[in-house]
Amino acid sequence: MKVTILALLVACACLLGFSVGAQTRADVGLVSEISKIKAIDNHAHPLKYVAAGEKPDDEYDALPLEAIEAFPLPLRLSPTNPEFIRAWHDLYSYTYKDMSEAHVAELLKTKQRVMLERGDKFPVWVLDQLNIETMFANRVAMGLTVEQFKKLL
Repeated sequence: MKVTILALLVACACLLGFSVGAQTRADVGLVSEISKIKAIDNHAHPLKYVAAGEKPDDEYDALPLEAIEAFPLPLRLSPTNPEFIRAWHDLYSYTYKDMSEAHVAELLKTKQRVMLERGDKFPVWVLDQLNIETMFANRVAMGLTVEQFKKLL
């Protein structure tokens, strides 16, 4: 019994000793290299750009949410998820720390302005902001072909 207790104490001391010398900061060079890696979005339902006066995009999904009976959203997809505030800050320079009705209305005006300024290039701009190199779009019908889009650039 005494030997077992002593062995446990020695094991705990060894574990504590190893953790004292553990790395506490990320390697700067490694973090730099990792940040250069662009992501791949392997399943997206992006809305295509629609100019003023054009028919709204209704081909973003074969089974749009409007056709499904209402269900509770997971927390991260909830419109009240506070993580959206950081995303709005990064994409649209949102300066608030809340989701008040007036602030979100201001955000939506800013988003509309950015969309109009960027036009057909808005989706690519968003992907660049998110460090996404490739996106596989799962849509009923696609927008511009790659060749058509390259002519816009």
